[in-house]
Amino acid sequence: TVWFKIKMIVLLLIILNAIFIARPAGVKLKQLLALDQPAETASNFEVFAVKRKMTFFYFTQFVLFLAIFILSSFQFN
Repeated sequence: TVWFKIKMIVLLLIILNAIFIARPAGVKLKQLLALDQPAETASNFEVFAVKRKMTFFYFTQFVLFLAIFILSSFQFN
């Protein structure tokens, strides 16, 4: 039952990660892409900042899913 509790905590972290990192970054990216600006403007820095946040999100999601897989496959004693 300890493993189940740990997996549920990791699942909660996955959900919180999506809510607090991916959603705001996705909204900001949609706003930036909706602007009719040339690619060489100052907003280019903002696009890279959003891209960095999305990369962090995908990396953390991968690590958390990998942790759930490992906890499901192996039971450490």
